[in-house]
Amino acid sequence: MNMVVTNLRIPDYRYRKHKALAVEDDLSFNEYVNLMLEEKMLEMQFSRKKGQRVKKNDFYDAMDALINDSHPNEPMGASAEDEIIYDG
Repeated sequence: MNMVVTNLRIPDYRYRKHKALAVEDDLSFNEYVNLMLEEKMLEMQFSRKKGQRVKKNDFYDAMDALINDSHPNEPMGASAEDEIIYDG
């Protein structure tokens, strides 16, 4: 499985709150965030109004657009905050 490494900028109070929740569930913060993202995606998929259907082609079209994205996947560089944290 290919993995993407990214930075997440969130307020300190929110980080501490969710980090504590992750620890309660015996998860790393990374595992917790991945789980929350997956749960949110499923919630959005299944919260459609009755009678609305999710077309499989919509998913495949979205994946095809992502795969064929012409935007280069190059690092954007570190923010000023990241440079202080990681290079300091």
